[in-house]
Amino acid sequence: MINEPTHEKGKILDLLFSNLVGAVENVVVMGKNEICYSDHFGITFTVRMNFRKKVIKRKIYNYKKADWVGLNNDLKSVRWDEHLQCDAETGWSRFKNILFHHINHRIPTITISDKDQPPWFDCETYQLCLKKEKLRAKSNETGLAEDYRKFAECRRDFKNLIDEKMISNFKDDDDPALISKKFWSHVKSTSKSSRIPDTGNR
Repeated sequence: MINEPTHEKGKILDLLFSNLVGAVENVVVMGKNEICYSDHFGITFTVRMNFRKKVIKRKIYNYKKADWVGLNNDLKSVRWDEHLQCDAETGWSRFKNILFHHINHRIPTITISDKDQPPWFDCETYQLCLKKEKLRAKSNETGLAEDYRKFAECRRDFKNLIDEKMISNFKDDDDPALISKKFWSHVKSTSKSSRIPDTGNR
C-alpha cells in the first residue's frame, strides 16, 4: 500500500500489506528524520476495525430449524406485481419489508453470546472452519494429493468467506434493514436456484 519512496535514495523499501481492502486508511510517508534520525522515512496509517470491549449478546437466524417450504410458499403467494409497480427505491423498501416479515415468521432466532469471536464469525463461518480442519486432518493422515487438494480448496473458500464477512461488517453493521448475506448464501447453497420464486399460478 506504499506508492512513494520510503528511503533517501528514492526507493520503496518499507512496505505495508493488507489482505482486506478498506481496512487500512490514511497511509502517509513522513519526512526524513521526522520520527528519528534514519535514512528511512517513517510511515503512519489508520487501521479501520470495529472492536468490542465487552461481551455482547445478539440474535441470529437459526437456519437449521427454518421452515423453508413454508417460506417458499409464503413468497409465492405474494402478489409481487402489485407491490412493485412503483419507483425503484419504494419497490426495494417494500420488497425488504415483505421478505423480512415472512423470514421472521418462518425462521426462528437464537441468542448467542460471543466472548472471543468477532461479530462476523457466525454459524456459517464456524461450520466451514470445522470442515476445513477435518479435511486438514485427513490430508495429514493419508498424505494423498487428492485429499490435500480438497483441503486446499476448502481453505481458499474459508478465507474468501472471512473476507466477505469482514467487508460486510464494515459496510452494513449499522443498518439492520439490509438483507443478510447469510440468508441468501444459505438459500443458494441448499436450493437448485437462487432466483426469487415467480408469481406463477396461485
